[in-house]
Amino acid sequence: MASLKPLLVKVLSLALLVSAETQCLASGLEPFIDSQERTEPNRARDIYRHPFEVLTFFGVRDNATLVEIWPAPDGYWTEILAPYLKDHGHYIAAGFEPAPKYQKANTA
Repeated sequence: MASLKPLLVKVLSLALLVSAETQCLASGLEPFIDSQERTEPNRARDIYRHPFEVLTFFGVRDNATLVEIWPAPDGYWTEILAPYLKDHGHYIAAGFEPAPKYQKANTA
């Protein structure tokens, strides 16, 4: 058991370091998640989507360049990310326009 003690201390130290780094990465997210500027339906979904935990897990920083592929029409992540990245980072919503019906018919 005594030989496990140094290993346990190292593991706990690493866990504390990772926790501190995570908090540093996520600092400043809360005001954008709790913003009254977000729509009520999207804010109500926070208890299911856990935006703070998700963005912290992915290491999103306020100076990042972030590309959201096919953002949802309701703008759930856009409402958080665009204002958060506005001053120091870049937010890119990469969507596309569906092809017109005549073009779909002529492509195989």
